[in-house]
Amino acid sequence: MRSTFAPWLALAFALPAFGRDCADTDTSCLRDGSRQHVVRDLDYWRPMLQRPLSDRIRPAPAEVVDYLALDNRLNGFPERPRSATPDAAFLADLRRAADGIPARVWDLVAPGLAGVLLVDRLGSTGFTSIVRDAQGRAVAASIVLDAGLLAGLDGNGWASWKENTPFRRDGLHRLSVQMEPEASNEREAAIRYILLHELGHAAGILKGVHPGWEAGTLPTSLAPWPFLQVSWAADRKGHPHPRDGQGFAQRADVVYYVGAKLDIAEAAPTYRALARTSFPTLYAATNPWDDFAESFANYVHVVLLRKPWRVQLRGVGDDTETFDACWGLPRCEAKERMLRALLGP
Repeated sequence: MRSTFAPWLALAFALPAFGRDCADTDTSCLRDGSRQHVVRDLDYWRPMLQRPLSDRIRPAPAEVVDYLALDNRLNGFPERPRSATPDAAFLADLRRAADGIPARVWDLVAPGLAGVLLVDRLGSTGFTSIVRDAQGRAVAASIVLDAGLLAGLDGNGWASWKENTPFRRDGLHRLSVQMEPEASNEREAAIRYILLHELGHAAGILKGVHPGWEAGTLPTSLAPWPFLQVSWAADRKGHPHPRDGQGFAQRADVVYYVGAKLDIAEAAPTYRALARTSFPTLYAATNPWDDFAESFANYVHVVLLRKPWRVQLRGVGDDTETFDACWGLPRCEAKERMLRALLGP
């Protein structure tokens, strides 16, 4: 890939009508609209896939914004996304963040990366969608980033904000994350990690690490996907759950972005329990697909880029606990071995 990104090119499309007539409570209608949406089809992305990788990073076109609004309605997010054309400072940070990602990562996904598209009011920091061909095979992926959400956050500020979202604050306990040394703690660090997570989603589907996530279920046998077998199993209906020894009491209530279910006083026992599993981050424990994306991002961040990942919990008084990245530890050995095989030494 090129080391720098080309100037933005404007796109203009007529806004489609997928799902617009569905009531917000009609999940069946919204789901059908999502499945049939034009941005899920390979033909829509063919012109973009023929462009240089640097030219696939741009403001989201109208069709993508429409699809995101539909997905937000389906999943209960109140936000209504819109296309974003960030200022020069954000574009410079994005350029540096992308340049800071190892070339081997970009090479892994570049043939099937349909675009990295910018919006605001997404409701989360990133989003990846699977693109399928006429036979239903996953052949590409498109990534969306929320530029507006990152407007005032540096790397450690963003990571701390995100990691606090599962917990209700009480003014007595504090959770913070260091993902970047203070000397280089800029917004580009947050953008880089978010990009890595979304590129992990793209790599997971394009390289066959796991099946698609659209239905939220898994085949009852995970034999074709050894990465998933480390931490997950599926019941007779395909609902994923942690394997024996990989679950913990608070896991079912760990919800990011859309409403905390745990008190911040429960953060310490939650992280202690997490440290006995093969999940590298708390977000990885939420579902099989984010398990791989988080493992991918955290591995590249810590092992390849040699950056810190430390969660610090402060309780009443001077009580402090820290939880560092798991790479090099027995609990994450199996996942580390597979990531090393995928990304190289």
